[in-house]
Amino acid sequence: MRKSIVLICAVLWSALAFSQAVQAREPAVRRSTLLVSNIEKSIQFYGALGFSVTYDKGGARDPERPMTLPLNVKPSASRLVIMKGRDPWIAMIGLLAYDKPKPANNRISEDKIGAGDIILMIEVSDVADVHKRLLAVGAHILQPPQPFEATLGDGTPIKGLNCFAVDPDGHVVELSQPTEGGR
Repeated sequence: MRKSIVLICAVLWSALAFSQAVQAREPAVRRSTLLVSNIEKSIQFYGALGFSVTYDKGGARDPERPMTLPLNVKPSASRLVIMKGRDPWIAMIGLLAYDKPKPANNRISEDKIGAGDIILMIEVSDVADVHKRLLAVGAHILQPPQPFEATLGDGTPIKGLNCFAVDPDGHVVELSQPTEGGR
C-alpha cells in the first residue's frame, strides 16, 4: 500500500512538473499550413523530405460545421493533411486543398525569389540524400546542396550545407544541414 501511495505521488509530481514546464515554454511554431493545388503531389514532395502523414481529413462542406478559415472563396470540399517530422507536436506542415477555385501557384520567375515570397526552412540530417529524393519525385531545385557559413544571434559560428527547392505550389523550401556549431 505504501509503495502505491509513493508511486501515485511520484506520478502526480511528475505531471505537475510537466504542466509547469509546458506553461513556461517560449512560443514555438507548431504548424505552418500551405494552400496547395495538388495535395497528392505536395504529400509526395514533403514525404521526400522525411515528413509523414499524421492527420488526413477532408470532405464536402458541412453547413453545420463551416470552414473557419478566412478564405476568399466558399469551397464545397476541402482536404487537410498534416505531416510531421521528428517531433509529434511541433514543426508540422499542413497541406490544405480545396475544390474551387484553385490557388495561384508558381510565383517564382527565372529561378529567383523576391519580396513577398515565403521561405520554409527545414533542418535535415542529410541534405545530399534529401536532394536525391526530391530529384526522384521531380521537384524543382533552385540551388543544389552547397556549403554555408553563418553566425547565430549569440555569436556562435555555424557551418553546414543547404539546398533550395520549390514545392509543387511554388513555396520555396530551404533545406539546412548544420555540420559545425549551432545546436
